[in-house]
Amino acid sequence: MSPSQRAKANYVGLRYEGIPRGFTYLAGSVITPTPANVRGDYAFSQVRTPKGEMIWLDSLGASIGNGDRARTVRASLVIPPLAKDERLFMASCDASGELDPMIVAVVVNEPGATRFEKIRQAWRADMSTGRFVLIPVDGVTCEEPGS
Repeated sequence: MSPSQRAKANYVGLRYEGIPRGFTYLAGSVITPTPANVRGDYAFSQVRTPKGEMIWLDSLGASIGNGDRARTVRASLVIPPLAKDERLFMASCDASGELDPMIVAVVVNEPGATRFEKIRQAWRADMSTGRFVLIPVDGVTCEEPGS
């Protein structure tokens, strides 16, 4: 991550109950973290912030009464600009044939495909360090959720 990207990624620790003013929620996925000794509920949230598009790894707190849950940003990733033939996947990628819900990847979009093997970049959310770590794309594949 470049110094300018690190400077943008300053939302770690933000607690919110609804998307903050000036931000836009774009997509997300509730995830079951690995390893199994990690407790709690988590989600990836793709958000447009005043500082650009990001993926946040959020811990989910108790329900706040309207069906929403309080969230705390545990890690953030600045999404690089996507080419016209690229798209973002969260929590639906495999590493070496095993589902790894902590992976976020940029894939080459292939119309009509449900499984994607052309991966341009991939990161794994690391809850112990509060970071998204760039990982090798060899052995990473992603699937359309629900396919």
